[in-house]
Amino acid sequence: MAQDSTAQSSRRKRRTALIMLALLALVAVSVAVASHWVLQSSRARLLREMEQNMSTQAGNKVALLTVWSGTLKGQVEAFVGLDLLRLFAAEADASGIPAEKLRELALQTEEDVPPPPEALPGFAPGMPGDPAEADTIDPLDNLAPRLPMMRRQLRDFVEKNSLWGAYLLNTRLEVYLAPAAAAQFSEEQRAFLAAVLESGRPVMLPVRRQDGELVMDMAFPLFAPLYVDSSGKRVVSILVATYNVLPVAKAITRTDAGGMFNSGILQSRGQDVQLINPAARSGTLDLPGWRLDGGRLPLALRDEPATGGREVRAYTLALPVPGMPWLVMQSVDAAQAEAQYAGFRKNVLLAAVLVTTLAGIVLVAAALIIKKGISALLLKRLEKAGIEEQDDVLLRVNHLKQYFRSGEYINKAVDDVSFYIKRGEVFGLVGESGCGKTTTGRTIINLYDPTEGDVYFQGLRISSTQNGLPVLIQSLHNEYEETKRAMKEDLREKLANEPQRKAELTKETNEKLKAMRKAMKQKIRQARTNALESSVEKSKCVEKYREKRKAELTAQYNEDMKTLSGEAAQERKERYE
Repeated sequence: MAQDSTAQSSRRKRRTALIMLALLALVAVSVAVASHWVLQSSRARLLREMEQNMSTQAGNKVALLTVWSGTLKGQVEAFVGLDLLRLFAAEADASGIPAEKLRELALQTEEDVPPPPEALPGFAPGMPGDPAEADTIDPLDNLAPRLPMMRRQLRDFVEKNSLWGAYLLNTRLEVYLAPAAAAQFSEEQRAFLAAVLESGRPVMLPVRRQDGELVMDMAFPLFAPLYVDSSGKRVVSILVATYNVLPVAKAITRTDAGGMFNSGILQSRGQDVQLINPAARSGTLDLPGWRLDGGRLPLALRDEPATGGREVRAYTLALPVPGMPWLVMQSVDAAQAEAQYAGFRKNVLLAAVLVTTLAGIVLVAAALIIKKGISALLLKRLEKAGIEEQDDVLLRVNHLKQYFRSGEYINKAVDDVSFYIKRGEVFGLVGESGCGKTTTGRTIINLYDPTEGDVYFQGLRISSTQNGLPVLIQSLHNEYEETKRAMKEDLREKLANEPQRKAELTKETNEKLKAMRKAMKQKIRQARTNALESSVEKSKCVEKYREKRKAELTAQYNEDMKTLSGEAAQERKERYE
């Protein structure tokens, strides 16, 4: 019997040990699974945060490049839309005169060029040799007097807009007018120019190196005037405007101490991309294996070129610049990102050990706290949080200024007004007649563009100080000049009373004026930056509201069409479209 009891006790111990081992294995597996899930989730979160930060940085640069390129293209489009230029291009195309001959005649001075046939004296209508007779007019005689003038117009256009160069090409892709020497286009460039003739749309050519600079060619079609071609779609010439993009590339391109590109500009070549490198001899670096996806470069681990011909593994992404074959690239060294993750992984493993060790203590402590009234405590905290919660701000006006200019006089209708309105609030703006209440309201609803300050609606900036910037600059100059006159008048009075301190007082006044002028220039630079940022943010806000309103109208239309039929449905469809 004693032996049976001992055997049973031994079996119970073995059973208990197996159960403990099973529980230990279950805990170990649970901790391992939880640690793996935490590590994977943390890595995914790290990549998401890195992508958001990189996208924000790239988006800011894209916004700046969009404003810059839009201004540049607007200048060129305004020039190619001139009727004088279009008529000249149509006549040059119809004449069939060789491009080399036109370039040679354009180099003459305007005084040396003979007048057009209709201005020659000594001919009466109908006389033999009358230039008005169509059979006797040479197309070159009509074009020659205008060639030097058009060359001067082209040169003025280049100088006014700080272009590297500009050229007029005929439909045979030959340069027939240039401010200086005619450019030579490669076969690759000619393929892009031919696309302009076929599509009738502007084309941005790839960036290239020329005379130590980085230049970009923009090809714009010139259409024949309507009184020459009624369709208005016939391309008679191409204007190629060349711009020096080296300063822009240097401003966007950033490298770290190891020579890796933290940011830069990519140019698309189909699905392939090239890195615009201001330091490279050719100006660009090929990026084998980099492929666009939907016009952008998604975040991925890639081999990125660095200085010295080496490559660095880096996380890279690129966002497209609207209207241009460019993308803005942002990158982060993979070793740096992995180092952050390695440190986090070590902390997670240590935390897993601590959690496993303290899990029992925490559960026991939690049970004891629950017995002592944790539920009541949590309830009180929730009630307190509910009482302290505030409604969101619907409209916020920050330091709003609205000035109007009349000659040199600046009328400060609204000067530094700030307030906010919460959802559900009734807000009153009270003041005497002429104090600026109406002007404030009109500025808030965008009837006026503010001179300075911001207006936010539902967290989005809906105002832009771009148009009010000249008035603000004039106001700052006026304030400076008024203060300057007052200080000089005060200096004259002090010199009259204390002539022996002339040098000291004059130096003191000049230093104050210098400091004031420096402060004024700093305010103007900050105002220009704020104006650009507010213009970009307002454009994004308008686009977001447009998309939201379109979705609301579409939803209402779909709901209405469920209950309508026949003529009512057709009328509703036409109203929606």
